Amino acid sequence: MAEDRDIAEAHRKMARMLAAAAGLSGTVSSVDEDAETAEVRLTDMGADDTVTVLLNATKGGHKGVVIYPKVGSDVVVANVDKGGVYVIAQHGEIDKVRVQMGDAPEVVVEDGQIVLNGGSNGGLVNIEELQIQMRQTHDLLQALIDVINGPTVPEIVSGGPGIQSAMASAIFGMNLGDLSTPEMEDENVLH
Repeated sequence: MAEDRDIAEAHRKMARMLAAAAGLSGTVSSVDEDAETAEVRLTDMGADDTVTVLLNATKGGHKGVVIYPKVGSDVVVANVDKGGVYVIAQHGEIDKVRVQMGDAPEVVVEDGQIVLNGGSNGGLVNIEELQIQMRQTHDLLQALIDVINGPTVPEIVSGGPGIQSAMASAIFGMNLGDLSTPEMEDENVLH
């Protein structure tokens, strides 16, 4: 009986070795973002092994593209050095993607957001909305400047309503641009 188990185990190992070139199917059990590895339970050919796999095949550091699979998702892993080092070659579901190349800022895509360089500066500005609000403020200020630089406004009495009246009529119906409007910022792209 023990001999039969040994033969079956040897058969499974040989089948995995032959299949490694084409990839082995498995399910992600856990992800270690710091180590950039995942634990994958292999499911091909009756295997019931769990292996630690790399999340990317970039040598010499943590730069490049790292794809973090969703725990519980199906993946295909490939042996990259014929010595038991595996990398995820195909993803079922993805939780997060991180890209870093050279000295360029890191880019992370996660939970429907794109985060550049840590995201501490908030969302990107929607330039069209900014231009609309800035144009409103510009027009109001220009109307006031035109009154100030224009012909002398007769004052009714010292300190009377002459200048205030002229300025009030120049900006009647105008508003300062609202630079706090929610449409100003795209919170799906943080930088």
